[in-house]
Amino acid sequence: MRSILLSITLFIISVNFTNAQKDNFHISINIKNIAQENEVHSVGYYNSVKNKWDRLSVKGENFIFSKYVEEPEVIKFFFENNDVKKNIESGYIPCLSSNLYFIAVPNTKVKAEGEATDCVEVNISGEYENNILNKYINTIRGFSNEIGNLSVKLSDKGISDSMKQSLQDKREVLKVKESNIKVEFLNKYASSVTGLWLLDDLILRRQIDIPTVKKYFKKIDEKYNNVRYYKNLKSRIDSYYNVKIGTEILLVNNDKQYGEIFDLKKYRGNYVIIDFWGTWCRSCIAGFPNLNEFSEKHDITVVAINCGDTKERWEKSKYLEKYCNFVHIRSDKKDFDLVSKFNIQGYPTKLLIGPNGKLLYRCLGEKEDLYTEIESFID
Repeated sequence: MRSILLSITLFIISVNFTNAQKDNFHISINIKNIAQENEVHSVGYYNSVKNKWDRLSVKGENFIFSKYVEEPEVIKFFFENNDVKKNIESGYIPCLSSNLYFIAVPNTKVKAEGEATDCVEVNISGEYENNILNKYINTIRGFSNEIGNLSVKLSDKGISDSMKQSLQDKREVLKVKESNIKVEFLNKYASSVTGLWLLDDLILRRQIDIPTVKKYFKKIDEKYNNVRYYKNLKSRIDSYYNVKIGTEILLVNNDKQYGEIFDLKKYRGNYVIIDFWGTWCRSCIAGFPNLNEFSEKHDITVVAINCGDTKERWEKSKYLEKYCNFVHIRSDKKDFDLVSKFNIQGYPTKLLIGPNGKLLYRCLGEKEDLYTEIESFID
């Protein structure tokens, strides 16, 4: 009998723990005019658990989003609402003002209230880190929205050259102001989840250099040391100062992903090209035939590191079979983040490793003289 009671008790504890794992963050969202009453509509966001962009099906202007998080995570919601979305003939203009941003902090509940005009005008309340994010979004939203509106007008092929120049000039002035706002914000709030997230984003967009990031980094409170944005930044800073031309490149993946366990040392004595790519990157895919031809001509090992794809999408990709002579591995944001480790800021990025395992050359993009330059190192 005691055994049965103990089993039931353990089961109940297990169920409660599992439920707690599922929803330790909640946000109540109320955005007027984002949808019609009782209308079922789609909300897009990046699902960090599945490591891919995902969609929620919600109803009306009021809904609740719940999520389990182990650490603070900035989440962006984008809406299929033509009033806030900056639509153009070829798609739409990505714009901060078209989205809802909030920070999922473990064991908290927050509120998002506002309305949809020609942008998403929302205030977040109920938690310290979200209050800081709210200050940033509210300060920059108007500039972001106007830049988006001007970009939509500039997409009109029928505007005159004089009008086009006028719109471009206005947009550039706003971009400078927007950039100044980011600097002013970081001067005050670098030591926050929003500050770390913004620095990480600016690096990816190549709008800030590593030495400047390092200056801000000195202001970061140690309580943020385990936040993913802090870890990304630290990895990039370390890479900037440690992964330079002439340094030894060490790369080991202990988890078998595709083929054998990978260790770069295995290829000592040979030249190696490390290629950072993604199935979503057109220039990456377009560059594969030339990379393949060059590697076969010079008997060079190509290590193709996939970035930004889910494991499922990567494994099903036709390029793994088409270029089976490449060594294929995958960068993972959680457990094997090679993007931050090597401070990758664009795609494709190629690294040439010499027979002694040291970095000889680094290049971003598929420029015309890429392989002529690489050839100068191996001849």
